[in-house]
Amino acid sequence: MRYYRRPRHTLALAAGVFAVLIVQSVALCHDQTLTQLKLNLVLQTLALLAFGLWSFRAGGSYLNAPMLFLSSIYIWHSTFLLGHYFNLAELFQYTNLAFTYGENFVYKASGLVGLCMSMAGFGSLIAYVRLRKRRAMKPTPRQRLQELCYGGLGARASQAARWLFAGMLLVLVLYLAIDGSTVLHEQYFDLYQAPETNGIGLLFARTQYFWIFVTILMIASHRNQPKALRNVLIVLLGMCIVMAMLGTRSLPFTCLTGIVVVFDCFVRRLRLTILAIFLVLLSGVSFIIDNARGSGLGLNVFSFSATNKDNVDFLYFFYQNGMIIRDVLRTMEFSQIDGPVYGKSLGDAALSAIPKPILNVFGYREPTVPSMWLVENSPDVPLDHGIGYSLVAEAYYNFGMWGCLLFALIGFGISTGYFRYIFFADIFAIVLTLDIAVLLMLQMRNDLSSYFRLIVYAALVLAFLKHDRRKSFELQLRAEPVIA
Repeated sequence: MRYYRRPRHTLALAAGVFAVLIVQSVALCHDQTLTQLKLNLVLQTLALLAFGLWSFRAGGSYLNAPMLFLSSIYIWHSTFLLGHYFNLAELFQYTNLAFTYGENFVYKASGLVGLCMSMAGFGSLIAYVRLRKRRAMKPTPRQRLQELCYGGLGARASQAARWLFAGMLLVLVLYLAIDGSTVLHEQYFDLYQAPETNGIGLLFARTQYFWIFVTILMIASHRNQPKALRNVLIVLLGMCIVMAMLGTRSLPFTCLTGIVVVFDCFVRRLRLTILAIFLVLLSGVSFIIDNARGSGLGLNVFSFSATNKDNVDFLYFFYQNGMIIRDVLRTMEFSQIDGPVYGKSLGDAALSAIPKPILNVFGYREPTVPSMWLVENSPDVPLDHGIGYSLVAEAYYNFGMWGCLLFALIGFGISTGYFRYIFFADIFAIVLTLDIAVLLMLQMRNDLSSYFRLIVYAALVLAFLKHDRRKSFELQLRAEPVIA
């Protein structure tokens, strides 16, 4: 595939724009003027476009994992500021709770977002160059065998994917059978605030976002079986519709995005026009569900008449998502007294991957996660409510402005996994990478401890399947030595 080989000019362009963005973001933190702020937002947009051009040339897809990650940072933190300060629509002048606290930190917050985007971009570029150099070297016999081995998931992985798929469906069906009728007759906001207490409800709440990994694994393992793939897609689309009827947008929208991303990766490349139509439809449905669910759940969430609006606002998606910059502003203001926590919340997130019964044996106490800390310090937010959080805010909460370096590591890791598939056909690497990238498209607005365990569990499943694939491949080589 010739567009994978040497996208030199676009790589240099992306690196140059990121370098300018770093310099300007640092300058913005010192020269806090409206002109500098607008320039920073424009440079962020240009950096996203330049990176998108390079990543398309390097990976052959608009929905490549590095681009998904960079887009997540931008959409969740910059779209509201861009619309607000450039007066793109009347909607963006309604600031809600965005500037109630930390408004004087808006320049610093935008500068931090610019630095995080730049670090993620440079981390991705470095990983690409490193793997491209390895690809240019003459492969050893061992490397050729590894490509043959890890170029497919294998029969055991397909079987494991079906078992996981069946298990997740069983949990969903049991939840709907036991709690479904009650849930559909409740008000959405009462349901949202009420914690799950019974066994199946708690299990459903704890495992629902594991659907993202199961979705990716199922499509990847059935990509060469058209009939089975069609049936899987029908069931997944049905699951998304059912979940949306419960009033939530997060899980169904993320799973839908995951389906599109994995279909583009394994089945057929999607054109930019199709992706644009998908984004517009997603934005419109998001607007309808968000405004209709307050008057009732079930099919009512898809009813435009229940929104009491004159028309669908397609910019609402970007307005609402970009409002997460509010959490960065509040974190900057509230952390002035105590200062950074130097990795404490990251350590808590790592411990969250250990099952609670094991932690309870050692007398472990639930920590105050950053999102809870933010609510406790926000007088305008009731304690039983939440306003989400942000990975950018959590990076600052731990290390101040130096927290942007965390995004270089994440960008490097995501790009390494993605281009291991592009250059070396490692399908196990791409499945985990897409899981992380798609998960972050949603969880960029939450603290790390709310989803880190999902990444760990997915990595453990794939590590086991990869080990099993290697063992079965070695047995096949012994039986048919001519393959080597």
